[in-house]
Amino acid sequence: MVFTNPFSKIKLVPKNGEEVFRIALNRAKRLEVKSPIRWASVKRSKTLTQNYIKVLHENIVRRIKEGLYSIPRIDELDDFYRELAYTVVDMDDFRKRMGKVMACIKILYKLRREYLDRARYIADVKEARKLRREYTGRVYSVVKSMDEELARIREYQRILKKFPSIDPSLPTIVIAGAPNVGKSTLVNSISTAKSEVASYPFTTKKLSIGHIRLNPEDLLIQVIDTPGLLDRPLSERNKMERQAILALKHLKGVIVYMVDPSESCGFPLSYQFKVLEDISKYFEGKEIVIVLNKIDAADIKSVINSLKYLKEKGYTKCFLISALKGIGVKELRECLVNIIKWSQSSRTE
Repeated sequence: MVFTNPFSKIKLVPKNGEEVFRIALNRAKRLEVKSPIRWASVKRSKTLTQNYIKVLHENIVRRIKEGLYSIPRIDELDDFYRELAYTVVDMDDFRKRMGKVMACIKILYKLRREYLDRARYIADVKEARKLRREYTGRVYSVVKSMDEELARIREYQRILKKFPSIDPSLPTIVIAGAPNVGKSTLVNSISTAKSEVASYPFTTKKLSIGHIRLNPEDLLIQVIDTPGLLDRPLSERNKMERQAILALKHLKGVIVYMVDPSESCGFPLSYQFKVLEDISKYFEGKEIVIVLNKIDAADIKSVINSLKYLKEKGYTKCFLISALKGIGVKELRECLVNIIKWSQSSRTE
């Protein structure tokens, strides 16, 4: 079964009160067309007015509540999605605005009860028409007062719906490194299925999400390329960007940091190692596997010096590969799978 972002099924609330009111009013007015009030008896006028009140109320309230109730309970989500949501959306403001809308809905229920009761004592057709106009005006006033709240809630919903479909329950290999070092090529090389693309907050670039399935009923591993995220020093980002990226630390698994010793990516090794240093600092406790890519195009001296530097910094797992030509990819994949398996078994013990 394919995992989807828990916010993906959110039903957007109306853009504003005017939108939902007009749709509901049109449906309520169809009752008048079917039963012209000038030909109706007092009894039929009562029934028509009561039905009008019910239809107008139900079409407004149902549409708004569908949107509000489709939002998952944020605090019941896993750490990854909860932290991402709290980082990107002002949850205090979100809850406050939903509370105001729910308060307005309570008023609409009160008006419904009041006018249904008054409709029972209609004396003539003229009074029925007057009662419906009065009810419509009061409902419009309440619904219109929700304009600002509905617009902001809808904006928050749209942000949440765009979150990537990353399964926090799966062991994950996060591919990091400076731009153009070969991250997407590696994801495609080690994945056993076609990669999917997804959006992530604070970057216009798309994540690439692949999977490794060892056997039909064996372990499934998630592989994520992170363009625009773990490709420059986190210390250079603002607080919100950093927190959104650090939500990735809640994913179980390993970080693969790719280095291009040929520097054909356009970034010097000093910059690439600076990004690595930042990732190691902010993702403390996460296992990091170093991959020197493009070894077929790199100067041997540059490769040796890079390995020496990395060993001195304490990075013991280093691989030499060419993701494009497939050199060393199989050995890297086997190592990553073994790390994941060992991690999984140690958790169950």
